[in-house]
Amino acid sequence: MRYSSSFGPVFLHGLCRILPPVFAVGLLPVVLGWGGGHDPLNEWAVSVFPEPVLAAVPETARAGIVRFSHAPDDFTPWEKQTRITIHPDDLAWLEAHGLKHPYSLHSPRGQAANFILLVRAFRAESPDRIAYWSACLLHTFADEAACNHDPILHVVTYAFREGYKLDMGPAGVLDFAQVSNSAEDREAIRAMLADYAPAPLAEDPQEALVQVMLLGLAANEYMTQRGARIARTFARSASAAAVADGRRALAELGVHAIRTGVDAIATARLLADRGTIPELTPAVEREFERRSQVFLARRPLASDAVFEGLLEPFGDGPAVGVLVEPSRSMDKAYLGFGSKLLSAAIMRSLRGAGISCRLVDIREPEFPAPERMPVAVVCAGGFHHPPTVERLRRYAGQGGRILLIGGEHRGVLGELSECLGKPADARLPVTPKYGQNNADYIADLRVHFTGGLEDSLGSEPCAFLRNPDTKAGWQKPRCDYVLTGENPHVQVLARLRDGERELDIAGLLTNPQGQTIGAFLPEYLLAPYLLTDSPPLDDPSRLELDRVGCTVLLHALGRMLPRP
Repeated sequence: MRYSSSFGPVFLHGLCRILPPVFAVGLLPVVLGWGGGHDPLNEWAVSVFPEPVLAAVPETARAGIVRFSHAPDDFTPWEKQTRITIHPDDLAWLEAHGLKHPYSLHSPRGQAANFILLVRAFRAESPDRIAYWSACLLHTFADEAACNHDPILHVVTYAFREGYKLDMGPAGVLDFAQVSNSAEDREAIRAMLADYAPAPLAEDPQEALVQVMLLGLAANEYMTQRGARIARTFARSASAAAVADGRRALAELGVHAIRTGVDAIATARLLADRGTIPELTPAVEREFERRSQVFLARRPLASDAVFEGLLEPFGDGPAVGVLVEPSRSMDKAYLGFGSKLLSAAIMRSLRGAGISCRLVDIREPEFPAPERMPVAVVCAGGFHHPPTVERLRRYAGQGGRILLIGGEHRGVLGELSECLGKPADARLPVTPKYGQNNADYIADLRVHFTGGLEDSLGSEPCAFLRNPDTKAGWQKPRCDYVLTGENPHVQVLARLRDGERELDIAGLLTNPQGQTIGAFLPEYLLAPYLLTDSPPLDDPSRLELDRVGCTVLLHALGRMLPRP
């Protein structure tokens, strides 16, 4: 499981009480998955096992499928496991394939390995091994559709709720356990599974293995299509109908995981009965990569509900372009995991200000020309996408202007990039390490706005109302860069004060004609609800920038957009 349940620290505390210390410690640095929901999910899976699978797992062994529902969330080496003894044959196979601990089962390659071990367990007619490997496979398939991996709900989980402690609607749900406990919940799930009959993934064992590896991509798309519906359960203004719809969407994710997991388990049983055990070969992995690229190239932006209502251009004529990408799997992102929600919030803020704007998919072979897109806005995050870097450089060379919210900058801002550096020993608002590492100094930091922003945001330094360096999550608004070089064409927009030390953290670049052609803003300056509570958050499914972020964005854009 890759995300923390809605019960957060309470769930972890309870889990640490019932697990041996070595197992519990392995959980702590991980962004956890379905939380308590893995248990009822595995219970439901057993309830729809086809007869051939049930025959191979007697009643006494079936309990292990629930007991080990959290097993993959453990970095303890296989040979040091204390809750189970891995069969020597399985241990040798895992070692030969470089899978060192249960957590490695989360990857597509790990899921393929898990599937093979399950086929081997069926072939060996070993109920305990069947139960263990079934539990692991159900867990990792469920994680692929776990809603905290959605661009909206991840921020809701780790920033807004657990990190910032924002006042949100009391009806919000995040974990399958929350929609599977009551009699009404169970009846709804039973109805969703009423027409389900397990279907083999493929007749050919190698093809079945490829299908197992591809299931995560489809599950991620299924999940992100429902993110906004679930997020609306946290809206303080949510209607009863919206809450009910969001709860159903969350239940649908659990049912999807049950169906795909049981399909894979039934396929493993079928292959074992035929005496055909798949092999994890380079050819299988190449085929998976090939089909993955085809799938991702075709995946529409509309499958990410974070962009709901924003897919059509707004306004007439030339439009500000906000660069975005579709989701892929778990924390994978070319820009940054938090960039999707921040980009969507920027789009809503631009529309609210009456500025023509449109989303621009970074998969487009060429970006619109400056005549059609005078400014490109990039929430860069880690910026791990050379094609986008190259396209932005060409765009800038044609006269396009770039407003980059970093993260990384990869040199696309020309002279402004040359001024950016990572200062030694600086105490920045967000640290590069996982977890919260700034608690001893975040209260000392102040943001001082300048360059005209003081007229609208005030000249008094602003403290952080909330710590952006959250204890968990992939969404932290990290930026390691400040303006270190001197350039007469760079104007500072904000400074970070740490006692007597002052760092320039945001700036604009002008050309010799005095036109503003580039801007760099650290992500923590725009990420909502760090420096202000205004306006208060109502509906996270339709997030906009807060007053500070919106003011900074519009000030920079106002300098960059060509004059009529």
